[in-house]
Amino acid sequence: WFKHQHFSAFVRQLNLYGFHKIPHLQQGDLRSDTDTEFWNFAHPDFIRGHPELLLRIWRKKQ
Repeated sequence: WFKHQHFSAFVRQLNLYGFHKIPHLQQGDLRSDTDTEFWNFAHPDFIRGHPELLLRIWRKKQ
């Protein structure tokens, strides 16, 4: 289970593991976070079909 009650804490955890938010484009303009219903995150070693890359995803030292 997810132990945090706040979405911002979840986002911080993703960032600690090297994930970064992907900005959304709408009609050529960046959408603000308040207009974004879905947030997408990416990591260079999180690729579908390549489970061997998951071993490269580590929590960063704070």
